[in-house]
Amino acid sequence: MRDRVTEAVPALVAAAVAAPSMHNAQPWRFVHHTDTGVLSLYGDPDRALPVGDPEHRGMHLGCGGALFNLRVAAARRGWNTVAEVFPDRRDPWRLVDVTLEEPGTVPLDRDLADLFPAVAAR
Repeated sequence: MRDRVTEAVPALVAAAVAAPSMHNAQPWRFVHHTDTGVLSLYGDPDRALPVGDPEHRGMHLGCGGALFNLRVAAARRGWNTVAEVFPDRRDPWRLVDVTLEEPGTVPLDRDLADLFPAVAAR
């Protein structure tokens, strides 16, 4: 299964980064942990807007949009996602860890998958 996850990651991240963000700053970074298959979404303080978004609310909204797009793209490919929010309390920039579930383990959210054409139409 990890090989299939690894193969899917580039397309999932490509969909994720199509999300809108404040001033199109794209304040996120993805890390794929190939040993576990987990895909981590980090807020990227180097792309944050210190004047326009000093408390990083806009950054968190943008990262939420990226996470949603990732979930839509995964559903389109037949994967369910499990998201663990703030998985590492010692790292405030690590916002969420996403695990892809093997197709067929739980019913797929078809409504989510049907949103995929909108990802490119941002």
